[in-house]
Amino acid sequence: MVSIATDRIVERAELLEFVRERHHGVLLTLRRDGRPQASLVTMGLDEAGDAVLVSSYPDRAKSLNLRRSAQAWVVVMSDAWNGEWVQLECRGEVEDLPDAMDGLVEYFRVISGEHSDWDEYREAMTRQDKVLLRLHIESWGPISKGGFPARLAGDWRSCPSSRRLSRRRAGGGACRGPWCGSSPRATPRDRQDQRRRAERARSRTRRSAAP
Repeated sequence: MVSIATDRIVERAELLEFVRERHHGVLLTLRRDGRPQASLVTMGLDEAGDAVLVSSYPDRAKSLNLRRSAQAWVVVMSDAWNGEWVQLECRGEVEDLPDAMDGLVEYFRVISGEHSDWDEYREAMTRQDKVLLRLHIESWGPISKGGFPARLAGDWRSCPSSRRLSRRRAGGGACRGPWCGSSPRATPRDRQDQRRRAERARSRTRRSAAP
């Protein structure tokens, strides 16, 4: 069945519920020259519902960028590639150890639950000289989902070639439905002309192969 694109405008409570269940995202910070720096991150929403938490290292681009400019954006994605997503506009800050330790513990907890040995975890964070990126959520866009435009959904559902699209994805032939901008569906006369051209081509092949 075709996926229809959607945009859901939500209040903060529904936004936080959406973000809390998701831990994959893209963090965008600003380079020194103002160009965007994109980083794939594992993220979690803090228990207060105020900020997205990301663990990093002090020499990573996203950490250096946030120290210069607090402006940041986070695209929160679903596990499924074609799932819903939302873009957050944030005010970021970098927390260094030892002040970052409580935040790093919370980061692990909101993503994976309780650690089997918190002392071991804290020791690892210290040994690796981790930093915590705390991204305070200030505004957000709609919760969106890609797919077929809703205004054209009727074209899809009325197009017999939609079944051929499924076969194409499984290795079958190409779809020729009018909804996709490819060739229009053939009329009976078109098919008759195609058969005649194919027969003429076969005849020419037979003649050229004759001794």
